[in-house]
Amino acid sequence: MGTALSAFLTHPLVAVLMRMEGISDFSSKPDLAVALLPGAVVVLAFVLFAYLAAKRIHKIPLSVLAGE
Repeated sequence: MGTALSAFLTHPLVAVLMRMEGISDFSSKPDLAVALLPGAVVVLAFVLFAYLAAKRIHKIPLSVLAGE
């Protein structure tokens, strides 16, 4: 959701700020890969750390978990 909002709102907001500073012709149009890269990196990092954390947790039988 943050990546989608960033793709739609970054250019207008930065353009307004640049106009306030005197730069009237500001252009930033990143392609789709650049817009999706931060989201993909975050998802991959979460998957990697979840996998590493899951390796450290010992296997517990379902019957033990259901009894608690």
